[in-house]
Amino acid sequence: MNFRLDVVVNDICGLTGLSIIALICKGENDPHKLAALRHGNCRKSEQEFQTYNEIQKKIEQCDKMISRFMTAFFKLNPELKKLKTHRGILN
Repeated sequence: MNFRLDVVVNDICGLTGLSIIALICKGENDPHKLAALRHGNCRKSEQEFQTYNEIQKKIEQCDKMISRFMTAFFKLNPELKKLKTHRGILN
């Protein structure tokens, strides 16, 4: 699992935060089960979680498109591969 609970839950020492931490410690990593533990006063909805996941998918698609573009670009312009500005993008 790769998330910051302190960003997802404002008060990790509150009922929601402690419930989620307890379940994670027991090995649970299903985000839907963890989200179901949120307290009724929690302002974040299931719809916000779904929107977040959709945005992450779109970001991943954009990253793949950028990578394909950069690969094709450097195949057509191999001399530019030596520039420091592209370092880390392809390799």
